[in-house]
Amino acid sequence: MDEEPGATNQANADRLLKVDVEPTNAGNLSSTTCVRRSWNEREGFMDSATFEAVVDGLAEPADGDGHGAGDIAFMGLGEPLLHPRFLDMVRLAKARGLRADVTTNARLLDEDIAGGLLAAGLDQFVVSIDGASAQAFGRVRSGASLGEVVDNVRRLHDRRGPNYGPGMRIGIELVATRSNVGELPGLTRLAAQLGATFIIVGNVLAYTPDL
Repeated sequence: MDEEPGATNQANADRLLKVDVEPTNAGNLSSTTCVRRSWNEREGFMDSATFEAVVDGLAEPADGDGHGAGDIAFMGLGEPLLHPRFLDMVRLAKARGLRADVTTNARLLDEDIAGGLLAAGLDQFVVSIDGASAQAFGRVRSGASLGEVVDNVRRLHDRRGPNYGPGMRIGIELVATRSNVGELPGLTRLAAQLGATFIIVGNVLAYTPDL
């Protein structure tokens, strides 16, 4: 049976392409732009049964043409790497045929986690920063070190190789504010240090009047 003109294009337009999943709303940094400064919600972690149900639903052909969601992005208000079973989440997503991305501050990216993400087949790693210089970074993220983040992400970059297939994409993301907008020209230099191939610049969400 012939399809109506434009029916295929409409089906593709209606396809679910990407889903954001927040493994936890817990954080490991005190940032001036973080929503946790203005709320008192209890911290929580997604349990394994809930995540498995989500992934199974995404992997199923939701639109009847054999296509489910193509990309699951681990991100949100919390730090995904804080979840004790985060590597298991990535493995399950990949086992169900989904593309897996994560956005993280990379402070917890030690040797074990770096190797685990590569072995699990993570497709994209985005490190969230607040400045291309140590001074600007520290103004927004008290107690954090840009040098530590650079070392952690560089370790991940250097471990990629033929043992892990084509390798993952690495990128950086910056939330632009009045205090760090002057850092934008330095992002290309920082990207080169990290081995990052793309840059995302977003706007700040005004959780409080001063933002």
